[in-house]
Amino acid sequence: MRRMQACQISLWWNPHIFSEFVSPYPIHYLPLLWRRKGWKVEILAKFYPIPEELREVVKRRKLGWGYPEKGVECQEGLTIRRFSGERVLSSLCMLRHFSRTSPRLVHLHSLGIPEDLGFSLLCKRKRIPLVFSHHAASLPDMLVSRGMLPSLHRTALRFMHAMGTFFVAFTDFQAGLYRRLGIKRVVTIPHAMDVGIFRVRKRREMVEGYLGEFTLLHAGFFEPRKGQEILIRCMPSLLKECPRTSLVLVGKNLESPYRSYLQDLCRKLGVEKHVHFLRASREELIQLYLHSDLFAFPTTGEIFGHVYLEAMAAGCPVITTDKPVAREILQEGRAGMLVERSVEAFEKGILELMYDPELRRRLARTARKAVEEKYELTRILERWWEFYRSLI
Repeated sequence: MRRMQACQISLWWNPHIFSEFVSPYPIHYLPLLWRRKGWKVEILAKFYPIPEELREVVKRRKLGWGYPEKGVECQEGLTIRRFSGERVLSSLCMLRHFSRTSPRLVHLHSLGIPEDLGFSLLCKRKRIPLVFSHHAASLPDMLVSRGMLPSLHRTALRFMHAMGTFFVAFTDFQAGLYRRLGIKRVVTIPHAMDVGIFRVRKRREMVEGYLGEFTLLHAGFFEPRKGQEILIRCMPSLLKECPRTSLVLVGKNLESPYRSYLQDLCRKLGVEKHVHFLRASREELIQLYLHSDLFAFPTTGEIFGHVYLEAMAAGCPVITTDKPVAREILQEGRAGMLVERSVEAFEKGILELMYDPELRRRLARTARKAVEEKYELTRILERWWEFYRSLI
């Protein structure tokens, strides 16, 4: 009997980078799900866009191989084809290769409007079911904003729907935005979390230098929308109440000019000794979640927010901006504190949680239970498998 063939299309795919993530990542675990079910899997991707990060990961893990990435290779039982060159050239080569194949199922993780339209047209012509996922944090704003680019994006999504594409949303909020565009073939399957990741021995010595009497943790790229500046501006008031408060800011892009701006701000406010910037390894970040008193995330909004699930699974209480996605994941505030996105609101919320350990414990218990019941990896994989099977 001929083996079922499936194809995943994503911006990048590299097991060394996945090994640094705390959360399971769908572009990694979904092809592995296919393989475990006996399917033959091909992944079409581009080369990892941050080669310096990949080189650092390979060096830290003493792998001695896997860098630079190869154009064609087999990893974890999957065939990966990477396409080089500038965006237009690499995308055209990817589309040309795909036009010569005939998988039974395709899952496209958005590459951009031109590429997404190209793959939807090819799948329509070949009569191949196409599953589409969009991971960009900017998507919710794009679907409701005015202007030429948001309008073009909405038109492209409607066209893909007309071509027969099946949309997967990560939250009910995202699914609702799709339906407002007239997209009817949409299901909600959230991101997953392996709660067992945090069932490890606590090793305080790994992160001792970053911890204070009360430790705030933030994880995310150094960019304005993630809200690190709000937390830094909270620090003078927090230090008056608890002089040994520590703020730990974890991010991959330490070379970012915005990180330099944040460091200058720390010096101006006189809090530089209490704010730590680091690119933590996976093991370090797990220990930071386990030893921090509060996960603070003043984001402008997320498409989902893996960091919510990480903190919730670790038992680290969450305070974040009151936005629809956070509201959905944190159960309307029962599994985390939701506040306005301002320095004053975060100061007030953090101080309330600082002086109320029982509230922190209650939020953490509710949050962990929510992860186990709704987002646990095995449950999410079952939902994906049922969905894929319904399409073939």
